[in-house]
Amino acid sequence: EKNEIKSYALEIKRYTEMILTVESNVKELSLGSQEIKTKKKAREDLKNKVSQLTTCPTCLQGVDDGHKNEIIKKADEEINQFDTALREVLAKESDVFFSLDKLKKECEELRNAEKDAAVLKVKFEEVEKKKTIFASMKIEEESLKKEVESHQNSVLLLKQEIEKYKDLEV
Repeated sequence: EKNEIKSYALEIKRYTEMILTVESNVKELSLGSQEIKTKKKAREDLKNKVSQLTTCPTCLQGVDDGHKNEIIKKADEEINQFDTALREVLAKESDVFFSLDKLKKECEELRNAEKDAAVLKVKFEEVEKKKTIFASMKIEEESLKKEVESHQNSVLLLKQEIEKYKDLEV
């Protein structure tokens, strides 16, 4: 039981470390998804600004639709890349959350098993104490039986002694 409790404690420690690692991964993934969302939003803002431009803010010349369409097309491609990356990150995040839940459940099961093992250990120790008490009582019983037997022998000897003296009495 002691070894079993130690193994449960080691497993719980290992699972706790794994949970901390997974939680760290979740934080990293969340930061990554936030970064992707920020970049996507910036590209969408750029796309909107370019589509509304009629003159270049730097040289104040007119902006032709072909150039705007190229910039918008490039921004759309980047937005699509961000969407793809975001879906991948969210899928990984979902997998990590699933793994985290699974690890937490397994860790809780191990904690319950450890508690059960501790209860069994206490019961086992009680049984061992009772066995020791029983063994000492058994030894005491044997000693008392020998003492009783000795006293019975003494009584028999005394009865025989009395029998001898009965004749004298007569």
